[in-house]
Amino acid sequence: MMLTKETLLAILTEFQSKKDVACTYDFKEKFGVALAPLEILGIAKVVKNKIPSCGQHCNRYENCQWIDLLQSRKSKSLYRFTKKGFVLASSLQDGILSSDEKDALLLTFLQNNSLSQLFLSLQQDRQTIQVAVLVSYLLANSSLSIYAIRSCLQDILDLFQSLGMLEIKEGAIITNF
Repeated sequence: MMLTKETLLAILTEFQSKKDVACTYDFKEKFGVALAPLEILGIAKVVKNKIPSCGQHCNRYENCQWIDLLQSRKSKSLYRFTKKGFVLASSLQDGILSSDEKDALLLTFLQNNSLSQLFLSLQQDRQTIQVAVLVSYLLANSSLSIYAIRSCLQDILDLFQSLGMLEIKEGAIITNF
């Protein structure tokens, strides 16, 4: 499954319904997308302190296929909203907003994201960006690890493409920021 604006809206709705903590394995199973891309986009962050037990936040705790893995690696699999992520999710859940207004809000949030700013700085003198060039640039100019780039970049590119922020043709990225 791809990370599209519709998938992201569904993820944010589900995330907001959780008791302040969401499990990446649960979201990967439900939506086909883990929560790490949300961390890169500044929407969520890994829980590092006061890590709750699974039973405190998950209603499928007793039937969870991931419980053994979670118990050993829970600090890398549980996420909370960032302040900006919480505001974004709350704003998008507002029943007053039209679909176009939600798209505009999401687009504005993502365009102001540090990753978008890296895209813009890389694109300054280029019509297109090759994916390999983008990966090298992100490694040199961001705090992202090669693991984060490999595991999340396609999801983020899919999201940006679904919002019309870029197009991908034959391995080349054409930005529309």
